[in-house]
Amino acid sequence: MKHLPLKNIRRENLVKTVIVVIFAILLIIFVTNRVMAEQKQHSERVDTSEGVGISKTFEINQKNSRITSESTTVTASDGDWNLQSFSKGFTNQAQLDAEQKAVAAVQNHDSAKSTYAASSQAKPSNVNTSSWRAVAPPVSGNKYTPGYCTWYAYNRRAFIGRPIKNQWGNGGEWHNHAGADGYKVNHTPEVGAVLEMSGHVAVVEAVGKNNTVFISEMNWKWTLYRYNTRWLSNATRFWYIH
Repeated sequence: MKHLPLKNIRRENLVKTVIVVIFAILLIIFVTNRVMAEQKQHSERVDTSEGVGISKTFEINQKNSRITSESTTVTASDGDWNLQSFSKGFTNQAQLDAEQKAVAAVQNHDSAKSTYAASSQAKPSNVNTSSWRAVAPPVSGNKYTPGYCTWYAYNRRAFIGRPIKNQWGNGGEWHNHAGADGYKVNHTPEVGAVLEMSGHVAVVEAVGKNNTVFISEMNWKWTLYRYNTRWLSNATRFWYIH
């Protein structure tokens, strides 16, 4: 039997070892790349899923806060919120600014719905449209926030000899509290009655034709002490406290 030289055997073993090592390295590289690729795909799926969730949440929030011309009931405004209480629950200025714009849009929307149909009527000649102090001087004991719609309505009613209570809360709560206190509350406009709409209150100064009323008010569009008068159409949709 012929034997190979020891040198040749060692050379063959070395070649085999090198081949095995190279194959092992290639296998490791292949497995590593496969694992990394799967991890990347999984990460992308997670990111996409989270992005869709955030997008849908944003769309839902936008839908909840959106005000459209088809809306018939406005519930997001309150004539007696102040900036301090209004800002609670917001973590940054951008959130607060966005919410304030949404509330302003509510008021602008309601103003447009209410005013345009009645704008052709002239302002009543017997109503002071320039100075709130002339028609609603501050009354001692008025506990509503100065400069707000409720504060003005309280002063105005006292000035015309038809005082109201101090404990009726925000504008959107007045018709409930007034009814509980024995005041006549309905949807029939009357001169001197308090008109309540969308969390805001005003005082009726005149009843016009075609279901319209002329009101005086304060703090409209979130401007403290801002005195305003205007015609409103479809008057029977509001609450009136007599």
